Amino acid sequence: MAFAVKVPGGGQVILEDLPLELLSKIETDGGVRWPTVLAAPATSAKCALAAYRVACEHAGVEPDADLSAKDILAGEVFDQIEDDLPTEFEEGIPKAEDDPKTSGSSSV
Repeated sequence: MAFAVKVPGGGQVILEDLPLELLSKIETDGGVRWPTVLAAPATSAKCALAAYRVACEHAGVEPDADLSAKDILAGEVFDQIEDDLPTEFEEGIPKAEDDPKTSGSSSV
C-alpha cells in the first residue's frame, strides 16, 4: 500500500512517485527520514504538514491554509492506495491480469 496526498482541486500526489529531492525537503521540513514519510506521512503534525505542502507544490496548486488535525483524521488529506505491482507470476514472469497464461517465446 502506498500513500497519496489529496491536493486542492481533486488531484492526488503519490508520495513514492515524488523525486528524491522533494522527499529530502519533506525530511528536512518534517523532521523524519523519507522511509517514514512513505510509510506513515501523518507520523507527526510537522511531517504531515511538510508532506502536504510539498505535494501541493509538486501538483502546482496552493495548499489550504487552514489544514487541521481533524482533516487528517477524517481522511481528507492522506489516502492509502493499492500499488500496481503484479501479484501473480508464472516461471518468474508477472502474469497480465487478463492473460490466463504467460506466453514465452513463440514457436512458429
